[in-house]
Amino acid sequence: VMGYIHPVVEALTLLLALYVLLLGLNRFSANHLGRKGSFAWKRHVNLGMLALLLMLAGVGSGMLSTALLWGGFLVTGLHWQVGLAMVPFLVLSFLTGWTMHRNKKKRTGLPLVHGLLGVICVAMAVVQAITGMKMLV
Repeated sequence: VMGYIHPVVEALTLLLALYVLLLGLNRFSANHLGRKGSFAWKRHVNLGMLALLLMLAGVGSGMLSTALLWGGFLVTGLHWQVGLAMVPFLVLSFLTGWTMHRNKKKRTGLPLVHGLLGVICVAMAVVQAITGMKMLV
């Protein structure tokens, strides 16, 4: 059972992150592609912070799971390498989002950086899902 808590929580977190990314794409489309639509700011912020924090916690819980189940850290190859590489992107995504939320004003560059960071985080999480599934079977 212990070995499945981390992958189940992270799979749900990936689904949440994809939803948050979709919300952000609506904003991007309105700001840069001229499409009309509303932006669920509070939902994007709250669920985005939750997804990022869960992903950060996933790095720690993954290391703990590995230590308990496999007797060591950093023994899962590409899975742990991508997991650790995600940390700065997760932190920067959180900080750029937090900055925009705390100090609301018209911006162009920071939202693009934040969005790119979010896309990178989700892409890395997909790699994590793929490499993680290989360890479960």
